[in-house]
Amino acid sequence: MSTTLSSLTARVQRLIGDTDPDNPRWGSNDVMNALADSLEDFNSEIRIGTQYEILSTGNSRYYNPDPTDMHKNILCCYAGLILLNMERFKAAREAINYSNSAGSTNLTYLPEAIDRAVSALLKKLDGLTSGELRQLAEDDMSVTELTSQE
Repeated sequence: MSTTLSSLTARVQRLIGDTDPDNPRWGSNDVMNALADSLEDFNSEIRIGTQYEILSTGNSRYYNPDPTDMHKNILCCYAGLILLNMERFKAAREAINYSNSAGSTNLTYLPEAIDRAVSALLKKLDGLTSGELRQLAEDDMSVTELTSQE
């Protein structure tokens, strides 16, 4: 069964803290578009030989070939980074103090809070990709050992 982009939306939303089902910050279409955009980053930065693409049938968009669980996690991290970076730029533009009759609302902390979320996601992504690269190195070593034994 191929993995659809819609099947990964909840995972991306959890990664970035968008967990209110009644009032999500990003709609499922936004998240699926970020997942589609994340594929370009994945294919260019993770050099594993497998190049994924997105195919469509009817209303479904899915990955081809079907990504491994590790690759799904990496794609979700990339999608989360895309969404958080969009939010960071928006927050930086709007980082001001609003004054009103009830007092003031300070929004200057938002860019820093989003930066912390981005940093946490980058750390997770680094851990995932380091594990991926270690696994590739181990696989290469196993192939070398097998051919040297023959």
